[in-house]
Amino acid sequence: MITLSSHIYTTIFRDEVRLLKLLPNVSGVDNAAIKCDTYVVSLSTRPQYEALSYVWGGQGTEKDTIWIAGTKFEVTKNLHNALCNLRLRNSVRTLWIDQICINQDDPDEKSWQVQMMLDIYRLSLRCLAWMGEIRDDIELTDAKAGLEFCEYMAILSEVEDDKEVPVPTFIASLDHFKRAMRALRSISNSENLWWTRIWTVQEAVLPPNLCLVWGPLHLEWNVLSQASENWISGTRPTPIHYVLSKTNLDFLDDLMCQVEVATHYASNTIDLISCESDLRPLAMELRILEDPTPGIPHWALDLKACPSNSEGYYPLHGYPHYNAANDRPMDRELLLNSAAKTKMVLSLKGILVDTIKFVEGPQYAPSKNISNEKLVQTLSTWAVLANCSSGIDRQQAFGRMLIGDFVRNDQDWVLSRASSGDAHDAFAFATSGRPPPNAARQTIWRMVKDASFFITEKGAIGLGNRETKPGDEIWIFYGGKMPFTIKKRVDNPVEYDFIGRCYVDGIMFGEAFEDANRKLHEQIVRLH
Repeated sequence: MITLSSHIYTTIFRDEVRLLKLLPNVSGVDNAAIKCDTYVVSLSTRPQYEALSYVWGGQGTEKDTIWIAGTKFEVTKNLHNALCNLRLRNSVRTLWIDQICINQDDPDEKSWQVQMMLDIYRLSLRCLAWMGEIRDDIELTDAKAGLEFCEYMAILSEVEDDKEVPVPTFIASLDHFKRAMRALRSISNSENLWWTRIWTVQEAVLPPNLCLVWGPLHLEWNVLSQASENWISGTRPTPIHYVLSKTNLDFLDDLMCQVEVATHYASNTIDLISCESDLRPLAMELRILEDPTPGIPHWALDLKACPSNSEGYYPLHGYPHYNAANDRPMDRELLLNSAAKTKMVLSLKGILVDTIKFVEGPQYAPSKNISNEKLVQTLSTWAVLANCSSGIDRQQAFGRMLIGDFVRNDQDWVLSRASSGDAHDAFAFATSGRPPPNAARQTIWRMVKDASFFITEKGAIGLGNRETKPGDEIWIFYGGKMPFTIKKRVDNPVEYDFIGRCYVDGIMFGEAFEDANRKLHEQIVRLH
């Protein structure tokens, strides 16, 4: 059992996590003791950290010792090896690692910290996927050559003539090339345990960036993705055709195919957007949490979700009836020019409308048979937070939000815009439990299912998906009939992580472009 003195594992509260400060190895000696500190921070403050994805190992796994705040602490040998390779020479590295940052001796803490892991990984700067040490029977030079081959294939995907790219020197020797491929095989999905565990892949797909760490070496996921795109296309650069033909590379086909699935899903989403000249595919959010496709962008349709996620189609019934962009067309040329460079980034033009200030939720309601009592309990709390007691206008806005400002039939099809009476009925249900007429109760359930309630800096109320957090920005993109929430990446004004569609009262029908008092600044953003 892993134990640590109580003066380090102090009590933490909801929305708080422990982070690990991996202290530098100033001596430069490889086997120097690993020294760390921990501290507690709220995720709402957007702390800067990297999250580690690795294989724990089963019972009886070999252990090793590190030091935390001067106290001995046992971790698995695999994690110890990861920390040895991740620590820096002259600066502190801040990490979140479940084995250390969660008190494994406290069942209650473990339970709710595990529930927060979606946010912990999503809000990290990037995920470090620890592939393990380089095996003893593999030379470091061969391991480097294997990664160099991936980088070479990635660069080839960006040029028209492969002769423009210098061929790696190791390719001149068939024997050296085979050794490099043997090394690369050791971290592929055919031999490395990291690929086989659902949890590790899930952890890797949530953060904005992913880096594979292999002993002292590393490979960015986007490089592997570009390499796979070139490999799967069937194009083999002429200068290395001979060594490729003389080497068994079945493992590389399997690895590249697994990586390439994410690229195909992203490309499919771009094709749908381009074909329709509309952002409707972004409103579906066909993503799954249990077993996501590794490396898929947050905006791409994860088609693995389609058979089991019929509820994901609900937004499509209402989407065409909104007009947030006020008929401003999508810049199709911008979309396709960006896609020609990489299928993993979506470039769109639009305006920043507001920023989310407060979030309550999400409301987990997996079945429409959820009791009225439980549903009303949540909705009445939201009504208080929305300050609905301030007057009829706020009550009307809240009621419209609960039904998406539409009257629907029991098949979820839109019949008409909501009247003041419809909004009043929805508000009455939320605050008193009085059953609303027709199919309004089903509409309310569908609107709030897995949704987070939020209030913006300008005082507007709305609903976003379960990943919505304070600080997320609300944008209207040209060609989009609904607004979307996105999260700005650190130190880059145009790079964002896509969060999802949202409903915001007061901007769903083009009002943002009709308000003379609202200053509009058109901007191009890149979504990941």
